[in-house]
Amino acid sequence: MARRWVQESSPCTAGKRTAHVHASVALTLSDKSIVNLHRPLLAACLISFTSLARCSSTGGAPSPLGDGDAAATGGPESGNGAGGASSGGVSSGSGSGSRAGNGTRSGNSGSASGSASNASGSGKGGNSGTGTAGSSASGSGPSSGTGLGNLGGNGCAGGTCLNPTCTPWPTGTKGAAIETYPGTGFDVQPAFIPNDVIIPTLDDVPDGAVSPPTQAKGAGGWAALNLSYLDANKMHWDLFINTSNDWTANSCDNWGASMNAACVAGAMDILKLHNPGNHTAHHWHLGTAPANTVPAGKGCGDAACVAGELLGVESVVSAVSKGARPHLTRFRAPFGEPYEVGAGAPGYDLVAAVVARYAVSVGWNLDSTDSLYDDGTNCTALNGNAPVATCPTGQDIAHAVEVLIGTPGTGTNYGIVLMHGIFPWTRDAIPLLFDPATGYLAKNKFRVGTVEDAICWKYGKHSWDVINALNHLKGTPQELGPN
Repeated sequence: MARRWVQESSPCTAGKRTAHVHASVALTLSDKSIVNLHRPLLAACLISFTSLARCSSTGGAPSPLGDGDAAATGGPESGNGAGGASSGGVSSGSGSGSRAGNGTRSGNSGSASGSASNASGSGKGGNSGTGTAGSSASGSGPSSGTGLGNLGGNGCAGGTCLNPTCTPWPTGTKGAAIETYPGTGFDVQPAFIPNDVIIPTLDDVPDGAVSPPTQAKGAGGWAALNLSYLDANKMHWDLFINTSNDWTANSCDNWGASMNAACVAGAMDILKLHNPGNHTAHHWHLGTAPANTVPAGKGCGDAACVAGELLGVESVVSAVSKGARPHLTRFRAPFGEPYEVGAGAPGYDLVAAVVARYAVSVGWNLDSTDSLYDDGTNCTALNGNAPVATCPTGQDIAHAVEVLIGTPGTGTNYGIVLMHGIFPWTRDAIPLLFDPATGYLAKNKFRVGTVEDAICWKYGKHSWDVINALNHLKGTPQELGPN
C-alpha cells in the first residue's frame, strides 16, 4: 500500500478492548490476556469467525487441497507423518539437505510427504539435531516434492537461499544478541548483510481482479502474473500476505473468509514455491487508534487488535495448507509503522511487544518507490496527491532501484528491497532488475537472497528459533517450527 497514507499515531490506554475480526464479530479481552492466550485456541476462534469452514470441499466452496495432497496421520507435535518438522526435515525424501542429523524434537505437523528435503536426517524431527553440515539441497529439490511436503517451509524455498547453514555475517563473528523486539531494521547499509546481496520482497499479496478496471491497477491480478514469472524462472522470493486488505478493491479483498478460488491458488503458489510472511489481515495502521486514521476506522490501537491482525493471517494460512504451515515467523508491518520511526514512536512499545511473541519484524533497506505513484484508483506523480495522465513505467521503478544499489560495494543501499505485488509497473520492473540472464542484478554480479538469510546473518538463528528463545518456548507445546 502507498506509504503516503501514514497518519499520526496516538497512544491508547490499557484496560478492556474490543478486537474487531472481519467487521462482523468481536472479542472482548484485556490487553494483557490477548497476547498470552494459547495460540492454537485463539487461531481456532479466528478460523470460525472468518468462516474458514468453507475451506472444506462441502457447500460448493473450493477446496484448497485435494484429499490426495496429504498423506499424514499425525497432528501437531506428534511427528507421526512425514513433512512439517518430522522425520528429519521440512519434507523427508531422497535429496541431500543443508543439515543432516539426528533430531530430538517431534514434528510440528505430520501433514504430508515429499520427494526431497532441505534438512533430511535420520531422527525424529529436523528442527534440532546433532548431525554434520551438508551441502545445499540437491536432487529434485524442495519445490518438486510430491503432496504437501514443501508446504511446511523453512525460509529457503527451492533450496536457493544464500545462508542454508544459518551462520552469522561477517564470517567468524557471533550472532547479535536477541533484542526485546527483534527485527532486521531499516538501515540503508545493514552491517549483517553482504553488500552484494539484494533481497526482493513483495507486499499485499495475493490480489485479484479489479472490476471495473482503474487507471492505477488496470484489471488487477498482478500478483498472479508476478508469481507466474518467478515460477517460470525458478526464482523463490519473500511475499507478505494480507487476508482481508482494507485498502484495495479487488476480488481478493476478503479471500480469507470467501476462499475465492483464484486467491487461494495464489496463496498456495506462495506456500509451495516461495517464502511467506505475515502482513496482517487488514493492512491497518498498527499503533494508531481507529478514530485517528484517515479515513477513520483503519487503525489498530490496542494489543488485542494487533494480536488479532497477526493471528488472523496465521489461521487462514494454516487452513489452506491443512496445518502444514501453522505459524509465520517473518512479519512486515503495514506502512512500516511504527517500526520505521522506532523507539519513541506513538504505539511502538505496544505493537512491538505483541509482534515479538509471534515473529521477527522485517523492515527494508531500500524502497523501490512503486507504492508512491497512486491514490488507490488513479496514478499520481511521485508522492503526489493529484491524478495525472501518465502512470509510472517498469523502467521508472527499475531505475529508482538501480540508482540506489549501483554496483556491489559502491551503492548507497543494499539488502532488503520493498516492492508490492499489486501494480502493473512493478510487474514490468521485475524482469528488468531480476531476470536471471538479462536483469540488472545478474549483469552487475549481485546475489539474490531471502529474508531468512538476513535473519540468520544477523542472529545466527532462524526466525522461529529467535522467537522461541525470546519467549522461552523451546521444549513446550507452543514451540514454533520452521516456516
